Amino acid sequence: MAIEGKAIANIPVNIYDVTGQNVVASERTLANGQFEIMVPSGSYLIRAMPSRFRIPNYFINQWWNERTGSVHVQGAQKVPVKDNHRKHILFKLQKGGALTGMVFTPEHLPLENVQIIASDPQKDIIWAMATTNQHGQFMISGLPRGRQHVYFNPWSGTPHILSNWTLGAITEHSVEIVTEKITRVKPFILPKGGAIKGKIIAQDNMPLANVCVTAVKKCGDICFGQAKTDDQGDYVIKGLPTGDYYVQTNISCKDDPGDYIDMYWRKDSGTPVCKKAELIHVNKDQTTEKINFSLSRDISFVGNVTDISGEPIENVCVVVSGQCNQEWAGEALSDVKGEFAITGIPPGRYFVHTEVSCYQEQPYLDLWWHSVEPSLSCEFAEPINLNHSNMKVSTHFKLPEKTTRVFDAASQAPLTDGKYEEVVEGGKVVVNIQDDLMDLSVNGVALENVLKIISKYTGIKVLLFGTLKDKIFFDKKRARLDEILLDLINGRAGHIFIYSPNRLMTSYIFSKDGQLKPTTLSSSVSQPSPIQLDLNKPMSIMQPDEIEGILNANGRVEEKIHTLGALIGYFDSENALNFLNTALDDPDEEVRMMAISVMNDLKENHLAVNDLSQSLTRDMSPAVRALAAEALGEIGDKRAVRPLMEALNDRDAGVRDTVRRALQNIQGR
Repeated sequence: MAIEGKAIANIPVNIYDVTGQNVVASERTLANGQFEIMVPSGSYLIRAMPSRFRIPNYFINQWWNERTGSVHVQGAQKVPVKDNHRKHILFKLQKGGALTGMVFTPEHLPLENVQIIASDPQKDIIWAMATTNQHGQFMISGLPRGRQHVYFNPWSGTPHILSNWTLGAITEHSVEIVTEKITRVKPFILPKGGAIKGKIIAQDNMPLANVCVTAVKKCGDICFGQAKTDDQGDYVIKGLPTGDYYVQTNISCKDDPGDYIDMYWRKDSGTPVCKKAELIHVNKDQTTEKINFSLSRDISFVGNVTDISGEPIENVCVVVSGQCNQEWAGEALSDVKGEFAITGIPPGRYFVHTEVSCYQEQPYLDLWWHSVEPSLSCEFAEPINLNHSNMKVSTHFKLPEKTTRVFDAASQAPLTDGKYEEVVEGGKVVVNIQDDLMDLSVNGVALENVLKIISKYTGIKVLLFGTLKDKIFFDKKRARLDEILLDLINGRAGHIFIYSPNRLMTSYIFSKDGQLKPTTLSSSVSQPSPIQLDLNKPMSIMQPDEIEGILNANGRVEEKIHTLGALIGYFDSENALNFLNTALDDPDEEVRMMAISVMNDLKENHLAVNDLSQSLTRDMSPAVRALAAEALGEIGDKRAVRPLMEALNDRDAGVRDTVRRALQNIQGR
């Protein structure tokens, strides 16, 4: 068997499988322009690669078909090969241009082995690529005439090159290519940071492949770097700015995650709780090594959920936490038989409780597990001690139906608009009611008293209250007050975020750590702020660099949120997105949430699909990921289906639930 053809001398020719991804065989053309490659019988794709020639010959890489060839694999034609047959292939290559340039650090030191990629402006088609030499020089040949894009591959070269969030970096160029000419591009400037390296194994010392590892500056922060383990369980998180990081595993990115539990790194042993983890210091131009993990499994909770009569209840979340509603350790959803199993829980002391409406509304009360009598409150729950001699614990729940309405008739009456102030035990609550929406500004007041104040002004009877679990759920733009408070009282809402493009208003009932904080941003409510905000300054007289200065500043959270909320009235969608993208990398999750909400309200919100998809996959805050999923569902663009499908494996139940609703919205359009 042979494939024989005619081409220009010394040109590499690759034989690929039918996917066009895997090279089966390769050969260079001879002096007479011919090549001959022996392959087994089957079907193949063939590509001439003149761009790999060391001296620029300007010829463009080409996939073979019987017509004029194709620059991308979608236009390639399968070549059938049979035993004892010879297939003749003829390439007629087209000429383009070439480019050359250099790659430096900010100190003007050359960077070796950095891969530079040339593509079309949309980065859909990669024309060719090259690697820098010891002097930081590169040359790429075989580029079509016209405007093309050039950028560096952040996974190439030294692991210390920074690829994200770097002031002063020059990582890509747009260049005009001229046929049979070499165009010189401006230098790439790639600052350096450090890297983190380690290994992930199971308790039996077997390496775990394809486990994601992320580095964050602080608990709940955005991801500053990530990597995936190889077949030996090794990983390297590249390009981290100098500083301190928490490092966490994400087993859910494996095709088969098994029943392992994710861990934050700690020297002696890992911990599932970020606040108990140890910070890892990263120095410039250095790799911090031996950040290893040993992931545990085997210990589990099993049981079932039924009603009082013993009938199984499906789709009830059963949640394990280290303390009452804090230090979440795992959860599962009851199946059609009411059964559940929660695996991958490390040894420790835990509480177990139900969340009946985590997936859908159900008419049952939540219970906390107790061996004698389950409790409505964590205060009377019984802790369970897990150890290797007690590795599987049965926990069964019989849930009573709700017999008392949370809201009485008075709560359905229209609320009286106005602003009210309540002073409680040295703290203060400012209540602002307008159009069935309530804006609460809370300072130094316990959650119990806040709920009593809510009851006073709305007529809602608060039957149960307590510290809610360390997980953020939120609803809903322009939601009715009774819906929001029902979520709060039933334990589904820990952080309530309301946004209207016509009137900026946010209500944060309490934060992730269970502490109440002042959050008034509505212009109708005044309260002293630790920073001076000119909330009345018209956006129309602000210069773009002034807006950028606000968004890039440290802190100034309220000012950033106010600025983002005003963008729509003064900028078109494309220009507003430039500012909103800056806010997506802000260290404060409230700013990132505001940016996502404004993106959703843009007139041309489909332009934000890619940015929202990135927030869905990379942000370390469940609230931000869920809000991004909700926005993608409301926009309804089909491009969001793939990232949403991948997010169905998110480690947070609230995010997964929001992703499911988003996919239903898109598929229903």
